[in-house]
Amino acid sequence: MAETRIALIMGGGVSLGTFSGGALAQVIHLLKDVERGPAKIDVVSGASAGSMTLGVVVYHLLKGSSSQEIEDALHRAWVKLISIDNLYPENINKHDQASLFSNRVIVDIANEIINTDSWPGNAEQHPLFADGMKVSFSLTNLNGIPVRSEGQIIRQPSAGGGSPTGKESVFSDAVQTTFHQDNIRFVLNRDQKSSNGFIGNYHELTPWNSGSSTDKWDIFRKGAIASGAFPGAFPPEQIMRKNHEFGKYWPDDLKHQQQFLFDYLDGGILRNEPLREAIQMAAEQDQGKDVERVFIFIDPNVSGTSEVYPLSFNMPISLSEEYTNSGQLKSMSLNTPDYFGKMMGVFGRFAGVLASQATFRDWLKAAHYNSLVEWRDDLMKLFDEVQPKPGSDIDEKLDDLLLNIYRDKIHRSKNDEETEIQSSEIKQRIDKDLGLRSDDESSAFNAKLRLAIDLVANLRDKRKLNMVAITPASIEGGGQVPIAGNFLRSFGGFFEEKYRQHDFEVGKHLAAKVLNTTIGDAKPFLKKEAEVPPAPTPFDPEPHYRELDNLKRARFEKLIDEHLDKSLPVPGIIRGFVRKRIVDKVSSSLMSDIDGQVKYLYLRFENVDERRYLKGNYGKDNHVNDDGVIETVVGIRKRIEGGVNYQIFGPELHTNDAGEHFFELYRNRRTPLRSGVKQGTIRLEDSAGEWYKTVYCCSCPCVVRDMSGDEPYKPIDIKSVVVNFENDVGF
Repeated sequence: MAETRIALIMGGGVSLGTFSGGALAQVIHLLKDVERGPAKIDVVSGASAGSMTLGVVVYHLLKGSSSQEIEDALHRAWVKLISIDNLYPENINKHDQASLFSNRVIVDIANEIINTDSWPGNAEQHPLFADGMKVSFSLTNLNGIPVRSEGQIIRQPSAGGGSPTGKESVFSDAVQTTFHQDNIRFVLNRDQKSSNGFIGNYHELTPWNSGSSTDKWDIFRKGAIASGAFPGAFPPEQIMRKNHEFGKYWPDDLKHQQQFLFDYLDGGILRNEPLREAIQMAAEQDQGKDVERVFIFIDPNVSGTSEVYPLSFNMPISLSEEYTNSGQLKSMSLNTPDYFGKMMGVFGRFAGVLASQATFRDWLKAAHYNSLVEWRDDLMKLFDEVQPKPGSDIDEKLDDLLLNIYRDKIHRSKNDEETEIQSSEIKQRIDKDLGLRSDDESSAFNAKLRLAIDLVANLRDKRKLNMVAITPASIEGGGQVPIAGNFLRSFGGFFEEKYRQHDFEVGKHLAAKVLNTTIGDAKPFLKKEAEVPPAPTPFDPEPHYRELDNLKRARFEKLIDEHLDKSLPVPGIIRGFVRKRIVDKVSSSLMSDIDGQVKYLYLRFENVDERRYLKGNYGKDNHVNDDGVIETVVGIRKRIEGGVNYQIFGPELHTNDAGEHFFELYRNRRTPLRSGVKQGTIRLEDSAGEWYKTVYCCSCPCVVRDMSGDEPYKPIDIKSVVVNFENDVGF
């Protein structure tokens, strides 16, 4: 019976690694019941927090831990041992790392959970462990690797009239850059296979400790930690790399050195879902084997879309919110965005752009790859009818083409363009790959034609990719399951163990639901339908920085203050004042609800009696100006967490118990005792809870303009005293 080979791909997510840990624990539990033959995990590719999670799992698979022991290790690492309290530096004055937090607890967790000081004497590998398992952790190389393009078209004619390539080309070094996307690779074996600790460019890891293997496990832990070193939050990690790990890409400036200590940050910055790396390693593992290949992808960040069309830092008017120490909204006012608010908006959006961009590139390429394989298979069916014409030299030309392709492939594999390779050596390799079992000339021609097309398209021995995604969006009907730690740029889960426990259970729940479905064809993936762990109850209100305990927020803001105290180039006499202003701004920004897409509507009430005003919902009223005008802004936020829903807010907008939204128009009297009399109500009505369709105005003319478009702001379809924007406002 053919085996099912599993490739695990895991993206990052900072504290949302708890989701990934729960999902992966459930996957390990269920893979024992795969329908199509015994399952083996032989390819593992991770980025950021995903590398840390996979590091724990592959170590325990090799060690022979049970599936429950693996779940317990993941739960301990992600739920019990990590927290915001033990990420703070022990002594800020002695904290000299280039980071807000210390990584000492992460190192301690790695040493405890991946403990290679001793191995059980009778250790047996886990049934899912495949000897020769290949592992890759994505990294961002801060030093950088210089590369040049080999695709230069402009050539210098050679003496023989040909067009040389490579170093002999004119302007061959014109396209040069520095490459920062990196990875570190490992191969796990039960027995010692190599003498120098490497198999190709893979570090070899075995359970049988010697001095060198212990060092390799230390590099393994360092690689996982470096892959999750979120920039600014955690310090860069240094790893000693060997020249043969990079091959021809080893920098010329280091050509006289066999190794160098490179500095690394979070691999998720440039590649958060290292799918392409997993595909390449799977191709190496599958060559010549009859296996069913399934790629299982786990990522807490793939949770619907995060496109934002109106960007707050470009708005001429914004809503400013102030909160009490207990996280309650104190006031909401209309103002012009200040410099700090705009900068925070830009930085916040930029971080989201990086994460989204790193998420989807490989998936688009995988879909294109599957299309190529389908087209190749359809084309191959036609080749049986293709035969060379009598007397044609097409067969000879096809032989020459294969010789040239193989010669180039061998040169590239040896990183050497100078050594002459004998045609007889190449011919032997071609015959081996063709695997001809017939002397029939037409069969030989068709086999060579198929091989040439496969090589040109880089599809030799390639099959369609069976892709399985386990994400918060892996639910029926769209939307996503709410993730508790998904705030403060995914650091939110570190603040509360209950958040991490919630997300761990969400991961287990969704993994079981996904693996109960069909994968790759019409057959079920599992032999029997697995029990699905229940989904935890979502938090109400949903977790947010302002919902945190006062002491937790105070300590976090104190950390920012202490870092500012060390770094601000400001005289001591005013440093405290400057620090307080900055920390207050940061706190205010973090307290504000900036998640989701926001559409701003500018409302202008004209010809209003000079003594009228809109009642503020937090004690601040909006009075008519000298031109008889009252201006205000309404924000409409679209969320996708837990399904699509909308929230409307504004400094003078009121909401009753029935969920209806309205403005209250009051009038001042000349007699103070008779002031504050309500004159009317301006209602905003929704339709079926989907969108706010109409604005009913009182007797004064009303103008509503959409602030998210180009200036001048487009008036929204005004019909008498009813403003209908059903077709004009949307996302």
